[in-house]
Amino acid sequence: MEKKGIAFLAIIAIIITFFATWGITALYYNPYGTQTYTINIDGSTTCFPIIDKAAEEFMGLYPDYVITVGAGGSGTGIAHVTDGITDIGMASRPVKSPPNENVTGNLKDFSFALDGIAIIFDADNTHGLTSLTMEQLVGIYNGIYDSWDDVGSTTSTTIIVVWNRVEGSGTRASFEDLTGLEEDLDYENDVANHLKAQSNGVMRTEISNNPNAIGFVGLGYLDNSVIGVEIDGIAPTIANVKNGSYKISRYLHLITNGEPNAASKAFLSFIFGPCGQQIVDDEGFVRLWG
Repeated sequence: MEKKGIAFLAIIAIIITFFATWGITALYYNPYGTQTYTINIDGSTTCFPIIDKAAEEFMGLYPDYVITVGAGGSGTGIAHVTDGITDIGMASRPVKSPPNENVTGNLKDFSFALDGIAIIFDADNTHGLTSLTMEQLVGIYNGIYDSWDDVGSTTSTTIIVVWNRVEGSGTRASFEDLTGLEEDLDYENDVANHLKAQSNGVMRTEISNNPNAIGFVGLGYLDNSVIGVEIDGIAPTIANVKNGSYKISRYLHLITNGEPNAASKAFLSFIFGPCGQQIVDDEGFVRLWG
């Protein structure tokens, strides 16, 4: 069995243990009364649409709760939960071990969905490409390939406009890790030349407005303004992320500092339950079960 398949089964085992420990009734936890339960959440722009929608639905079911959801990026989410500014951090990458990341306390990581990182072109591009090899993708991002004809275009010799994410982005960190760029010296030298997007939404807008641009977004951000590029012949789709054939994929994470408090525990149970996993699906990401 491939490592990804083993990891997927491990996540399912964690979910089962999660429910067994807290009790399935936690999915419907609603301590009625006059008290208001507040949950503050911040972090990854990739996770944001799922968690924001889940918070909206949860508060509709349980009006005693007030949940705020921000999108400051994965690094911010991890830092804020570490410092006690938020109850839950969102991240599109795992927490790094010190000294690579300044974390303290006993951070708990709850992986709640799968996501593919889709490489994107403008839907109205003039280079005519819909696929790249992994070698070509890496070569674009480390500066070896400069123009579209370098990677197989027969209709354009225009310089490729390379978009990346800002430092601290979990999507950028996952992209660098999964493509091998994290330890690529040519990439380290060239990344300063890349244009930088603050979020998935900004990235998609910039790529869709430039026929010579390349970038990447979480799977849930694909729409008809951009093309999701095949990598080594495999398209960035939910099915291909789920079966492990699309290699640029990762888990999405919710993080607490120590055991979550009762209010956060109730919301986390909702995310792992049928309603939360349906929201994962509805937002264009890959549910863990069901």
